[in-house]
Amino acid sequence: MNPDILRRICELQPHYSPTNTPEMKERGRLIRDALADELRAMLSRISEVVGDAAPDLSVDSSDGIGRKTEAPWVRVHSKSLSPNPREGYYFVIHFRADGTGVFFTVGCGSTVWNGGDLRPVSDKELSQRTGWARSVVEQRWKSVAPFTDEIQLGASAALPRTFEKATVIAKRVDFSELGRTDLDALVLEACARLGRSTAHRGIFGMFSPPSRWKQRYRLPSIPSADPPRVRASVYRGRNEKRWSFVRCFSQRSTWTVLATNAMTPRHRSRLTYLLARGTRSSR
Repeated sequence: MNPDILRRICELQPHYSPTNTPEMKERGRLIRDALADELRAMLSRISEVVGDAAPDLSVDSSDGIGRKTEAPWVRVHSKSLSPNPREGYYFVIHFRADGTGVFFTVGCGSTVWNGGDLRPVSDKELSQRTGWARSVVEQRWKSVAPFTDEIQLGASAALPRTFEKATVIAKRVDFSELGRTDLDALVLEACARLGRSTAHRGIFGMFSPPSRWKQRYRLPSIPSADPPRVRASVYRGRNEKRWSFVRCFSQRSTWTVLATNAMTPRHRSRLTYLLARGTRSSR
């Protein structure tokens, strides 16, 4: 990764304006084209560390929709597991508002569409999402090192503050250190936390937090009086190309959740796991 691109973006950050000034036009080209292209050139190497947990990696970026943002970003994501920045987990590069540093992070979606408006996810929900993902990293890698820094973007707007709360792990590289840091290695190390290798399973290889799947699929809760002995299995309908069923059993009850052909086998396996494990502790 070319450190000169990151340095120039940092130099433009103190010239922030919500309007499309010459400085913001240049920053936009660097974010959307130059830096994004640098990550695209690394996708084959990133795919090696991510493994088969996410074979559909892609890159996207933003310096603001309409009005410019104080906190531009570029991310590497799975098209199926994180089709947009509001869903799933991904590797993302953030910039300090004053241009003094760059953050290499793993984060998750911090906003949702609600009634046609973009609303922040609650602090409690973000804490659950980031805490779960951090625990996966700590379990598999025994530590979050070298991603031990606290992300502080220094922006005055509300949206960048949600980015901070949605960060799972972060490594800050100061402006003066950009030319002396192995940036490619940082990118690969962060993306490895998302993926899996023969020795480790990362966030992509694990199952999503129960709260997200409950909201999407309206999963049932097991009454507290019902013993938590739950098993789940997938049943295919007569037309295997169209429907499949995930059926969950407890000692006293049976539920069936319908899954359409839009769900990939990986999604069905995650849903199956959640019914077998995630619902047993829910109320």
